[in-house]
Amino acid sequence: MRTRKNLMCVAALGALLTLVMSSMQAGLHAAPVPVPGAANSSEKNDGCSAESIAGKWGYTYTGTIVGLGPVASVGSFSLDAKGALKGSQTRSFTGDVATETLWGSVTVNADCTGTATINVYLDGALERTSTLSLVFDHDQKELRAIFTSLVPGPVPSVITIDGKRI
Repeated sequence: MRTRKNLMCVAALGALLTLVMSSMQAGLHAAPVPVPGAANSSEKNDGCSAESIAGKWGYTYTGTIVGLGPVASVGSFSLDAKGALKGSQTRSFTGDVATETLWGSVTVNADCTGTATINVYLDGALERTSTLSLVFDHDQKELRAIFTSLVPGPVPSVITIDGKRI
């Protein structure tokens, strides 16, 4: 029985190789996959800087604060050419909705990765400080991020952010 299965696998692999070889001989082959930032990429990448990411951004975040419950937010912020951040968000944590004010800073590297430290205020009082690991992509028109810490705590979390320049 085992020999028969082995022979079937070898026959299937042989058929696949024959198909690949014949399509290559016919000039049919897959186009190269562009690598962001690489020379073969169709995506423009002149590198990132605090100046190049400055502007107004909109975002959503969703996730979980481990052991406590789900969290989501929608908001906007402005970044100046030195990386200073200010904005606001409407946040829902386990169904409790609040409007919060954001102040912080963003550091960006030439490869468009970076970090952010954001102080979050509720009714004028510091509620927490969040740190993020982030990346700017699509010609610095979009951003992706993940929370790396929440203080006071540290509180373990799994929260991701998607944002766009507005």
